[in-house]
Amino acid sequence: MKMIRKDDTTQISEVSISLIRNTEGNPIAFRCISRDITEQKQMEETIREYGEKYKTVITDITERHRMEKHFAKVRKNIEPSLKASRKAISRLILPVNIPFSTIQCAESMATPKRN
Repeated sequence: MKMIRKDDTTQISEVSISLIRNTEGNPIAFRCISRDITEQKQMEETIREYGEKYKTVITDITERHRMEKHFAKVRKNIEPSLKASRKAISRLILPVNIPFSTIQCAESMATPKRN
């Protein structure tokens, strides 16, 4: 049961109410026992929040590890074909028979001279 105290704070209480009867079995009173469990409930909420936070972190780490293993397998399977492709591309892009002085000349022509 939630109650508002005089200082406007909330108190959470555990309440037990029993009916008291006389010798003839007629109700004559109630017995009420109340226990303040505010701090206990606050601690339970904090534990639940931390549990959710760490569950998310562990899930993220597990997913990342699974993906890393998957990509390692993919990389292992395609690595040989990538090496062959790199060699083929480098043969197309880099002409082998151009002398170094020709490349320097082309670079100097592309860069304007400053006075």
